[in-house]
Amino acid sequence: MIDASRETASRGEDGEEATAFPIFDRDTMLERTMGDEGLSRMVIDVFLADIPRQIQILREFLEGGDVAGSERQAHTIKGAAANVGGEVLRELAFEMEKAARAGDLSTARAHVSELEAQFDRLKEAMITFSDSPSRRC
Repeated sequence: MIDASRETASRGEDGEEATAFPIFDRDTMLERTMGDEGLSRMVIDVFLADIPRQIQILREFLEGGDVAGSERQAHTIKGAAANVGGEVLRELAFEMEKAARAGDLSTARAHVSELEAQFDRLKEAMITFSDSPSRRC
């Protein structure tokens, strides 16, 4: 079985060496919760319940041509992903935020499906983490 939290995704342009980001950085998640796995699980539950709504709001801003709203919403998703160790989702939301800031909503729109797919991958990795027994004795 593949440990989805250890998978990485790469982003690069024009043959440049791409930087790899973990789908789910467990260590970052545990650092944010001072090693408390129970608290980590609660934070994950809230994140997983909220992000689909946040992505839908972003989609609505993009479809409505709202540049400022799109930038803000991509920033919100970026921050939420960063707080839970969702590095690939964070990086993609950051790219969308930059595109919106530049007024390039067509580029940001083109990434919505990928954002949803990366959220699904992150969700799978987080559920695996949440379902695993505590590493403490």
